[in-house]
Amino acid sequence: MSITARAVLRVTPLLAAALEQDVAECTSAIILPMFRALSSTCIAGVRPTQSRDIKRAADFAANGTLSATAVRTVNRRSIVTADAIRSAAQSAVLTLDLNVDAALVASFAIRRAGLAAKAAGGKIASKSIWDAVSADVRELSDAEEVVSRARSPLWQENLPDWFVEHWRLLKARLLEADEGWEVWTDWYEDRLHGRPFDKALEEARVLIPDEIWQQGPKAVNTGIARLIETHAV
Repeated sequence: MSITARAVLRVTPLLAAALEQDVAECTSAIILPMFRALSSTCIAGVRPTQSRDIKRAADFAANGTLSATAVRTVNRRSIVTADAIRSAAQSAVLTLDLNVDAALVASFAIRRAGLAAKAAGGKIASKSIWDAVSADVRELSDAEEVVSRARSPLWQENLPDWFVEHWRLLKARLLEADEGWEVWTDWYEDRLHGRPFDKALEEARVLIPDEIWQQGPKAVNTGIARLIETHAV
């Protein structure tokens, strides 16, 4: 999992602000595309034999977030956070293309993550993001460290207060929607705590057909629950 992915995962809870009004509209138009983009970004490059399919999924996810900021209930915090996640997915696409511009897009995603944190919690929140990114950079001295870092918790010390509060809100609002969001809240907490993940399952999650994603949260989350059950056997 790249530094970019880790950075945007840290600000993902700020999407809670998008659910302050029309929850049903926002889970479908904003939250689901964001989680698809996040999962695509995390798995991109991990399974190179499937890189073409992963690239297509990441590309579709990045483009799918473009309409999210057009939803009338979205506020500034959610827009900046969505921009960061979209940029991370675009970075994953470019990286798989071996495009030199991938680094530029990745840096943009990280900067947007810092801005999202600042919009939510001021300079202290922004500093916590940059401190965490700096720690990632220091540790990534070789390939073995990349793998190790990808499996480490997102926050090396105590979770920031702004993060804890926003994740509590986002998780609660998603679960209250009764659309099977446990498959994503559990997924996020696994990334948060640096737990190992099943690469085949993560790939299968990302490669769910586009037509299913377009049916909305209930259809997608039901499909993911089946995948989790299948891969647990």
